[in-house]
Amino acid sequence: MRTKTLLLACAALALSLATSQAQVYSANIVGYVNYISRTNSPAYEMIDNPIDNGVNSLISLFPTPPGSSQVQIWQGASAVPPFLIATFSLGHWKTNGVTADGLVIPPGVGFFIKVGGTSPYTNTFVGTVDPNTGLFGTNVVNTGFQALSSMLPISDSVTNTATINLIVPGTTQVQKWNIANQAYDVYTYSLGNWKLGGVNTNLVIGLPEGFFVKNNGAAFNWVQTGP
Repeated sequence: MRTKTLLLACAALALSLATSQAQVYSANIVGYVNYISRTNSPAYEMIDNPIDNGVNSLISLFPTPPGSSQVQIWQGASAVPPFLIATFSLGHWKTNGVTADGLVIPPGVGFFIKVGGTSPYTNTFVGTVDPNTGLFGTNVVNTGFQALSSMLPISDSVTNTATINLIVPGTTQVQKWNIANQAYDVYTYSLGNWKLGGVNTNLVIGLPEGFFVKNNGAAFNWVQTGP
């Protein structure tokens, strides 16, 4: 994968610099992921924070988006409202007029973004891969709806056990946001296959992409291994 190769190259560079300057060794994979908006206001995209910057606050993830840009964070079906809405204005993210720069969005969480202005917006996520090499990262998938994403910054099939590794019980749904239609495409896991409209399909998660999981059974763990 191109992104994975980039991250590994950055890791090697970081290790080389640390060795030459301070004789300090680090096994962390560091790098960056570029997000370029594909839509403009009032259209929405569902993305994620693909890489851990150590803080993962809203202002550190998106320090200079176009004015009136909006982020919607899922709070749960029983919450009122179910989405927490933050809007960028005068250099700060605000919720109901109150500064919300410190809102945290870690890797593994999906959210909506609506970019202000009329031109594509480029944002660069910089940080370390979490989980790190050989370590495990776990998303607990509870009963009902959750806005999730891959913890690893990679685009791949959900059935690839070496990367996405989203192994689910039967009748689980993944609802991916269709940017062109501004609606969800609903994938259902049934009889060992993912299906869209009743037809077997290869469900691929993009980068950086968030999505909803609807778990109709008991909670289960989604475990990914660092590259």
